[in-house]
Amino acid sequence: MLGMILGTLQKFQHEEKKRKQQDLKRAEIEQKVEAAAAEEKERIKREKEELFHTRREKQTQLRCLEKKLEIAEMHETWENNQKYTLNFLKTKANPPIFFLPASHNPASKKGLEESKANTLELIKQQREKVEKELQEVEEWYKKDNFPSDKENIGPQEECEPHDGPDAEQQERSILDTEGPSVEERTNENNVEILADQDFEPIYD
Repeated sequence: MLGMILGTLQKFQHEEKKRKQQDLKRAEIEQKVEAAAAEEKERIKREKEELFHTRREKQTQLRCLEKKLEIAEMHETWENNQKYTLNFLKTKANPPIFFLPASHNPASKKGLEESKANTLELIKQQREKVEKELQEVEEWYKKDNFPSDKENIGPQEECEPHDGPDAEQQERSILDTEGPSVEERTNENNVEILADQDFEPIYD
């Protein structure tokens, strides 16, 4: 009887030990599974963050390139317009009138050369300004604080060729030599030969 009881007790102890081992093994497996799941979750989170930052960086680069292209195109248009006026004289009246004598006299030649020099200098200054502005755009986007619409970008309308100190006097000399003012001839719509010179008004 006692032997049966001891045998049963040993059997229970063995089964209990086996059950505990199984529970420990199961807990260990569950712990590994949970750790793997947590690691996978963290990996997915990191990948999402990296993807988000990569996409945001590319979008920022694209916006930066678009803004720089916009500024460059505006300047190119402005510069082409300025180059078109290089061979013309310009009046002081507003709006200014660009005109070209059929033949030049010394005063008109001097005025044209001064006008050319002033326009080329203005183009040079504007190029430097645009280069600086493009660098500023790059810095703004690197800091990721670029405004939605930057004001006053590109060449401004006030960037007209600046006449030299004697430009007004030179213009008077040219117009006095050639007869009535260009404004008078334009207002009267009267195109005629004045002092053997025909003018071709060209408006901005």
